[in-house]
Amino acid sequence: MKCSTKSTAPRLRGAVEVFLSLGGNVGDVTATMKRAEEEIRALPVHDLRFSRLYRTSPVSDIPQADYINCACQFYTDLPATELLEKLQEIERKLGKVPKPKNAPRPIDIDILFYGNEIIHTATLDIPHPQWQERLFVLVPLSDLVDIIGSIDIKKRIQELREKL
Repeated sequence: MKCSTKSTAPRLRGAVEVFLSLGGNVGDVTATMKRAEEEIRALPVHDLRFSRLYRTSPVSDIPQADYINCACQFYTDLPATELLEKLQEIERKLGKVPKPKNAPRPIDIDILFYGNEIIHTATLDIPHPQWQERLFVLVPLSDLVDIIGSIDIKKRIQELREKL
């Protein structure tokens, strides 16, 4: 499934470019991803684009089903902390409940990048830690962009695959 790429929100002055990673492995994850797209589209964002959906192996010692992952890109003028709160609301609305790290979940939405900002707080780390080490992040991200900062996404994917 390739999600639609147009947003109906008006252009925002002073907007920053944002990249998200979405994934889940509980329930009808394809339907959950579609609902997440609709919820994100309702936020004050423009130029919203989604990658294709990818089936990936879990990165966990906990036995569980494969994940469905995608990435999205948009522009917003929401502050990073407010965006995080709205994304957490979407996660709760779609059935996410507190669980141990790497446990199965219906949806997980992570902010990978918020413009060029570097943010490290108790609730938010941007850029997202280990994004460069996760094929389930890099492969969907490569549908949207070739280079992030100084990182060539496709080259990084190849490097990680060679380590497998």
